Amino acid sequence: MLRDHPLTWLFVIASICVDLVFVMTERGDDLSAFRFGMVLGQLAAVAIWTSRTQLHRLAKVSILTAVVGLLANIRVDAAPISIWLAFDVLYVSAIAVATSLSDSIHDKRRFQSGMDRKRWQISLVECMGWLTLASILSFGARHMDYSFLSPEVIDEVLATLAVPIVLAILTRRDLRDVRRAGALIVLTVLIAAAAWLASEQQNGGYVVFIQFAYLVCWLTTLSMDNSIVESQELRRSLIRASANAEPHRLFNPQD
Repeated sequence: MLRDHPLTWLFVIASICVDLVFVMTERGDDLSAFRFGMVLGQLAAVAIWTSRTQLHRLAKVSILTAVVGLLANIRVDAAPISIWLAFDVLYVSAIAVATSLSDSIHDKRRFQSGMDRKRWQISLVECMGWLTLASILSFGARHMDYSFLSPEVIDEVLATLAVPIVLAILTRRDLRDVRRAGALIVLTVLIAAAAWLASEQQNGGYVVFIQFAYLVCWLTTLSMDNSIVESQELRRSLIRASANAEPHRLFNPQD
């Protein structure tokens, strides 16, 4: 996987380096919008990726849990970590559900295939893994504080969810799936969400734009990696076709 997607892994390493800088630096008003937008973009990218990757379901939830727990430590202001942890879980869950529902609507054959009957067969090892993960999630749930949810904050939460959900619906694989009409929809949602969040809090519009910029960079990186993989597969298929082709014979007038 590292060999097939080198640009994506470089992008992930760069994101981790930026997160380490955020953790080691003090929180300030100058970088609060950039910090918050980067965290939202990373959480959205991980939520979309885990919803579409071919990894095992236990691996998906484990990766998502680990990322949420780590990024919850990158706080924008002096609010306790319990509030940021609750917000991140709500944010990631909404994007993952929206992505899964969108993919299910586009691909109805999932529910009609014979593999779906085996989906709920759980081995003993997987059962132990789910029990371990459930204990970790239960411990984290005890430290989540959803007191920030109020009618005044719901619209702000929806504004941060608008752009990643629209991008998840319009892109099945990477940024090449977005057509002209889709780009117009994304820009409209982006401007509306940024304007709404800017009216609610200072520098709120910058948060949405930074979130959008991170997601676009991530989808562009996926597009370049997928193009490389597709060109390699096309080259291999052409080599196999030429190797299996019948060799040319000289014309024999006696035939």
